[in-house]
Amino acid sequence: MGDFPGVGFLGRINVGRAIAARRRKAAAAARRPSAVARHRRDLGAWVLHAPQTLRALVRGSEIWLVVLAAVVGLIAGLCVTVMMVSTQEAHRLFSNDCGRPITRR
Repeated sequence: MGDFPGVGFLGRINVGRAIAARRRKAAAAARRPSAVARHRRDLGAWVLHAPQTLRALVRGSEIWLVVLAAVVGLIAGLCVTVMMVSTQEAHRLFSNDCGRPITRR
C-alpha cells in the first residue's frame, strides 16, 4: 500500500481513476484555444449579438440608456445632414445657366 498509506486496494483504484481524469481534463484544456481567442467573434456574430448586448447594458445601468440615446440622436442628425447636403448639391447640379432651379413655380 506504499504510495497511499491507509488506502486499501479499491481505494488505490479510485485514486488512480481520479488522477487519470485530472490528466485527461488537463490534456483537453491544452487542446482548446486560449481564452482570448475563444472570446473573439467575427463581425457577423457581433452584429447578430448586438441587440442582446445593448439590451443587457441598458437594463444593467441607466447611464447606458443615456449613452445609447445620444448615439442614436447623433446618427439621426448625421443622416439629416447628409440628406440636406445631397439635396442642395442636386439642386446646384441641375440648375440652368441663369442660376435658377429647374422647377417651375
